[in-house]
Amino acid sequence: MLRSKLPCLVSMLEASNQIRRGAMIDALRAARASIVKWSAQTAGVDDMAKCGLRGSPTVVKRVFAPSARAEKATWVEAAEQPAQALIHAMFKRNPTLETELAQLARGTSSAQTSGA
Repeated sequence: MLRSKLPCLVSMLEASNQIRRGAMIDALRAARASIVKWSAQTAGVDDMAKCGLRGSPTVVKRVFAPSARAEKATWVEAAEQPAQALIHAMFKRNPTLETELAQLARGTSSAQTSGA
């Protein structure tokens, strides 16, 4: 378990993991499944003005994007063991993180260990 300030993005490339296939019986069942399509008439909608964004009772007061941070993202590249490379880069960038995680795993915090 890792703790980070939000927002935080951890991503991996498609080739970083091996694809696990589902069971053959599930694939066959999915292929035979029928897809139900509904229209407004099928769903019993009489007034189309009550559908979609215009018909939604939700009122959006304000939309905003968070301000840009001075701290930029770091690219971690590793052909083998990408998770290990990511963890190593995180510990290198934040040297106290490893100690904090160890204390968290033991059930203690820095305030408890310093006597505060």
